[in-house]
Amino acid sequence: MKEEFQLRKATKEDMDLLFQWANDPVTRQQSFSTKTISYEEHVQWWKKMEQSPNQVQYIFCVNNEPVGQVRVTIKEKVGEIGYSIKKEMRGLGLGKKMLKILVETFHEEHPDIDSLIGLVKKENTSSKRCFESLGFQEVFSQFEFNYNMQEK
Repeated sequence: MKEEFQLRKATKEDMDLLFQWANDPVTRQQSFSTKTISYEEHVQWWKKMEQSPNQVQYIFCVNNEPVGQVRVTIKEKVGEIGYSIKKEMRGLGLGKKMLKILVETFHEEHPDIDSLIGLVKKENTSSKRCFESLGFQEVFSQFEFNYNMQEK
């Protein structure tokens, strides 16, 4: 049986699923904000995201089964990508398939966007490889001095 891939806009019915995926331990570890998200925070985020013309939230489905999410935050003429694949489906190349569909379709929906970027933590080699395999190029590195991480 041939697999069917679909990227659809998220609906209110997806809010709890996104909450569950967002608090997956690996997802939290790979996110820039690693703290667990409370349900109240998630509901507030959803309401803001849903009303924002600068955020687009998608659900990625394989054979009509949700397996991942990708969000694009628009800043001027740049779309900033954040994505995740549900725990049980990681390591199957689905992130690449999802981002490939996003790259192919996002510009049609948002022709005023000049480029897409993916911000990836240094240790997240899977995401780095995924972006690179789709023609994204590493542009810069960011260095951080964190006072909380220094020995007292």
